[in-house]
Amino acid sequence: MEFNSLEYRKKRFKKIFSNKNSNNYLGLINFNKLDTEIYKKLQDQCLDFIIASFDPKIKKINLPQDNDEKLKFIIKNLKELYSMTPNGFIVPKSHSNKEYNALIDTFYSLFDTKELRNVIKYWQEPLGICIKSYANDRPDLEVEKSSRLYHQTSNAHIESWAGYSNFGVNTLLPLFGDIKKNYTEFFEPKENYNDLEVNSATKKNINQIKAKNYNEKPANPAFKNEYAFGNLICWDNCLLHRTAIEDKNSYRLFIVNQFIPYLSRKESKANINSKYRKLGQLTHNILSSKKHILKFSKINDRRFKSTLGGKRDAYNYNVMKLK
Repeated sequence: MEFNSLEYRKKRFKKIFSNKNSNNYLGLINFNKLDTEIYKKLQDQCLDFIIASFDPKIKKINLPQDNDEKLKFIIKNLKELYSMTPNGFIVPKSHSNKEYNALIDTFYSLFDTKELRNVIKYWQEPLGICIKSYANDRPDLEVEKSSRLYHQTSNAHIESWAGYSNFGVNTLLPLFGDIKKNYTEFFEPKENYNDLEVNSATKKNINQIKAKNYNEKPANPAFKNEYAFGNLICWDNCLLHRTAIEDKNSYRLFIVNQFIPYLSRKESKANINSKYRKLGQLTHNILSSKKHILKFSKINDRRFKSTLGGKRDAYNYNVMKLK
């Protein structure tokens, strides 16, 4: 099948990211330097969202106004951030609704370019805001208890193993922290890469599948100067990756999401996507139109859904059209 080859994945990726102002590496990962003011706005809005995500009772305290103070407050009080999942993702709630919508409005506008606006069909689930630390991402944490191919993101994986589309493109924007000691590590597919084989992996043969289809050494040295604050990172689903933490006291705060390009009829037939992940798909037109918001109801503030590798829809929200 033509979709299984590495050559096909690279040609497809090059077609999506054809902008000469951004840089492609390995034929599968793209780095795009953002406008300084827009990047600063995203940093501000992200901190505002996280502050708003604390239990409303904490708002009786005089919350910090300066970004440095906000960041210190967040890191110091992480245990009080009840809306954070075990993997470090901060789930939007009714009391962070306003700040979350402001953040996603700015983020998705990054992709409203001549190059990408007519390429992206869906985003899979709302925007993810994540804080990674050794405490919430050890390789040995609950791995044996899980029926998934991986549990912690420090175990090398691709997103389709968690129910996302095998034709998806992942996006990541580092915002704060020590990204020299706490970062995403990538592994390049071998020339004999077989996408169908990789996406048919089971818990029993996952290590053999990785060894057969991916290089053992990390690919990061090829783009070490590009993995930096202010650069938006996008990569093809077939690129194996994991969280790497070299300093147990470090943390990293970032934005992450995955989009699905418009697929050809043949690609659609070969598309592997959990039915539960499909429940969270939102069109790029809706998210970037400024005519809709996502509403998170108070009734769900204390409800959490584990995605369990794509076996459940992760969020409770409604798409509301503005009048």
